[in-house]
Amino acid sequence: RVLMMDDDLILARPMPACEVFTPTGGLRLFAEPFTNPRREDPYSAVYNSLVRFTSGLWEGGHHTSGPGGHAQNSGATAAYYAPFHAPGLLDMSIFKLLWVQYPNELSATLDSSVRHPNMTDIVGLHHSELADRSFKARQQMASDAEENRTYEIDHAARTWVVDLKEFPEELVPINLRWFWEVYFNEGTLEEWDRLMSSVKEPEPSKLPQLMSFQD
Repeated sequence: RVLMMDDDLILARPMPACEVFTPTGGLRLFAEPFTNPRREDPYSAVYNSLVRFTSGLWEGGHHTSGPGGHAQNSGATAAYYAPFHAPGLLDMSIFKLLWVQYPNELSATLDSSVRHPNMTDIVGLHHSELADRSFKARQQMASDAEENRTYEIDHAARTWVVDLKEFPEELVPINLRWFWEVYFNEGTLEEWDRLMSSVKEPEPSKLPQLMSFQD
């Protein structure tokens, strides 16, 4: 497993390892179901386009691992999860499986020197595969319990999807938030003062766990 951290994220206070794991040892996937948003600025348009492209790949050729770890058709279309701009643990075994399913798309993405609309959102595919496995594992466990069948807890069921936008930001004081993202459009001192007005002091105890600055 590899911890992914983008270069514009700031750990505003010490973050224990448990923040990226569930209580039972699964992965916390910071993502949300893709709803095809359309923003006006060019950067977001390119990003949304590549996520839209990847969601089409996922819906059109979704496979899951079968016996022996080999890819097999899932028989149903699972939700595609777009990752948040947040840290995440990546399971390399999942990437190996995805590379078998989408060799051309993943190779082209890694070979590209620039971001463009028809790239593949590799992390989104990773999160979607794990989320789908987790859902199917919990569904099977529920079915086994209902039929009074004995079963072992599938490790996949321990992984959760976490929605960082579940609650409106204004409902939670900034020092109690896990994630806080700020978008700068003007690049002026006045804009900085306005957007950072909720930060009273640059002390860890008065800051969110993670801060992200976007321009």
